[in-house]
Amino acid sequence: MINATIWLTGISSSGKTTLALKLKNDLKLIDIKNTVIIDGDIIRKEIVNYKYDINNREEMGLLKANIAREENLKGNIAIVTGIAAKKSWRAKYRKIIKNYFEVFLDCSVEACVDRDQKNIYQKAIKGEYDNFPGVTEIYEVSRKVDLIINTEKNSIEESSKILMQNVIKFIDYK
Repeated sequence: MINATIWLTGISSSGKTTLALKLKNDLKLIDIKNTVIIDGDIIRKEIVNYKYDINNREEMGLLKANIAREENLKGNIAIVTGIAAKKSWRAKYRKIIKNYFEVFLDCSVEACVDRDQKNIYQKAIKGEYDNFPGVTEIYEVSRKVDLIINTEKNSIEESSKILMQNVIKFIDYK
């Protein structure tokens, strides 16, 4: 049974959820059906009184990493979406998860502002958020990243093709 965790990271609106859903579908097309998407927005809906401060965001990332590890132990491929703005956090995930593949979605803040359907960038720019990666806080790009996809220059189709090709290599699918 194939198991791995594909962690899509990058600032808000860089394409994490879109590419996660596309990856899950693309894997299903080649008969890999043991995939689970672990998305922060979905998990946050289940947590009462979740806050977006740095401590809660770190805890959320660790929760997703542990859920992914458990899914891997069940024989599933976990596709995780998460900003995970700190290098140290992503280093912890790599230690928690045996078959961890980190994908950084590189996209400028300006392009993400244009894509922002929730208007969260406007709120951050107005000062309503004090720890918003890309606006009021730095997103720390890892030196140890498995794949970088420029989602600003590449279309969704091009980005998903790059992602799929690299995931297939990583999981050693034959």
